[in-house]
Amino acid sequence: MQRKMVKYNVYVMKLYKNIRGGFIMDKNKLFDLMMSFEDQTCSYEEVIELFQHLVDTGMAWQLQGFYGRTAKMLIDNGEVNVK
Repeated sequence: MQRKMVKYNVYVMKLYKNIRGGFIMDKNKLFDLMMSFEDQTCSYEEVIELFQHLVDTGMAWQLQGFYGRTAKMLIDNGEVNVK
């Protein structure tokens, strides 16, 4: 499990840096939010914070399809805004 998390963290950080050329959200916070989302242990507010960030940076459309579909659902429901 630890090895998978490290590999995933490296992938996400490379993707994030390539999209925006820098970090907007602290990379550790981003990774923690993504892991707690996947483990279904985060609060509603954390889900909205995570997906607002993913949409703002374009990462929602570059990650696994589940992230994009969830982002679209949150946008359609008016919970996440497109800038």
